[in-house]
Amino acid sequence: MTHEYTIATGGTVVAPAEAGCRPATAIAWAADTVLAVGTDAEMRALSRGDSLFLDLAGATVSATDPTGGPLATGDPADLDVH
Repeated sequence: MTHEYTIATGGTVVAPAEAGCRPATAIAWAADTVLAVGTDAEMRALSRGDSLFLDLAGATVSATDPTGGPLATGDPADLDVH
């Protein structure tokens, strides 16, 4: 079985603010759905070896709608990279 996940690391991901939550630096998605948002290590751990990895090179990822909004698990993977 193939798990066609895309995992982007090395940036800043605008995520919902939660008390005690570390800043998000990576995001994983499949098809049109956000699978997870978290640290680079957390997102790399999701891969079963067949994920496509992207280097954000310090870019910020946010939701396209609402413009610049936060991204969370289950959200549409309609991403704005800036």
